[in-house]
Amino acid sequence: VCRSVESLVIKIPSTLLTITISIGVVMIASTMLGIDDMLKCADLAMYKAKRLGGNRVNQYESIAEMDRQPVTADGPPGTSH
Repeated sequence: VCRSVESLVIKIPSTLLTITISIGVVMIASTMLGIDDMLKCADLAMYKAKRLGGNRVNQYESIAEMDRQPVTADGPPGTSH
């Protein structure tokens, strides 16, 4: 998916744009977490994908990671959009 999106080129007068994506995936039994916590986990995984250079899919690793890094509208501390 990442390579397919990256291969697209958008032509705007005098500019060529390329797009990359960062995806966060969480694989936790639905009975373990509520939807809000699952979304927080997916957000953490996505921001980690961005920190690792972007254009990748990153799987959420642990509940402890969610406790250490609160997610705000701007993402976890130390990240930028």
